[in-house]
Amino acid sequence: LIFDCLHKKIKGSFIDKFFILITHLGGFRFLTLLTLLIIFFRSNINPMLGCELTAVLLSSHLFVHILKRLINRKRPYEKLAGTEHLVEPFESYSFPSGHTTASSAAAVTLSFAFPQLSILFIFIAFLAAVSRIYLGFHYPFNF
Repeated sequence: LIFDCLHKKIKGSFIDKFFILITHLGGFRFLTLLTLLIIFFRSNINPMLGCELTAVLLSSHLFVHILKRLINRKRPYEKLAGTEHLVEPFESYSFPSGHTTASSAAAVTLSFAFPQLSILFIFIAFLAAVSRIYLGFHYPFNF
């Protein structure tokens, strides 16, 4: 029901573009660029933030890829009729979501460094997770 609502019932070109943009905020390229910018333009607030973000993202990435290969769950667009995907995935395994894990890990790490912005970071990570469902890559629940 939640998958159908997010993926099939609220479709539109603006929403498609919005969620394609949002999903990239949890992707490898954006988070690597963000981490490199933080490393090169260290702030006095938390000079180790770039290293912390690197460690968190590397460990979450490793964890996700180990689980993906152990669980080997097919993506919704491969199993459910009428499900499409608007962008190509990097790999064919669905669970767990690398974008959701990475954006959540980054959001928590950045929230510790900038607590006044924590609601924004968590909200962006939440939208990245919703975008993965909307785009047909993941299920809202794992049962």
